[in-house]
Amino acid sequence: MIILVLVVAGIRSACYQGEGPLLLTPALATTVGGIEQMSDSRTLDSGAVKAARIAILALRASIPPGVPVRPGSVLVADSSAAHVLSDEKAAEALAAIPKPVTCRAEAPREDLIIRCEGLSGDMVRSHGVYAVAMMSGLQQLHEYPKDKEGLLLIRGRDEVVVVTVEAFERWCRDYSLPLGVAVTGRGPRKGEESGGVGYEFVISRPEPVDP
Repeated sequence: MIILVLVVAGIRSACYQGEGPLLLTPALATTVGGIEQMSDSRTLDSGAVKAARIAILALRASIPPGVPVRPGSVLVADSSAAHVLSDEKAAEALAAIPKPVTCRAEAPREDLIIRCEGLSGDMVRSHGVYAVAMMSGLQQLHEYPKDKEGLLLIRGRDEVVVVTVEAFERWCRDYSLPLGVAVTGRGPRKGEESGGVGYEFVISRPEPVDP
């Protein structure tokens, strides 16, 4: 198993090897030293939109299990779209925000409300450590597709999306991992290989463990 742990301040990281899934937990300060920042995009490429769709899935997964969240109902605060959007339209709005960013979400009336803040200074450098560790961990996974067009299945809170390796890695570079969620990964389940899926990730909010 490869476990990357990124801890809140100062970004302490550790890597363990053995057999089993990949587990990633978030750093509080996210950001990317050495990671290219996206300029203000007036023309959105599909990779940016797909990465934003993963971000929405991750943010929905960050909402506590007992809080109801209406599927396909998203409001991206401080964007040009000041009304509730579908997941696809919300991904377009999120993709237009300059990167890298840290985002948080809440669901006071079952709509997912997303607020994002651009990263700067030390936070950019911290996110850089996170992104580099993430990329390194992914490359060590035996079954992780090496082709950027390889397909990954991403499971969230009652939703599943299929994206390319390129889109997933762009999500890692452009967005901080939401607080309270972890990413676990493993080879595809039996029958999924035929659909071209090379690896599966689950983004979820782990249950607290009593000491």
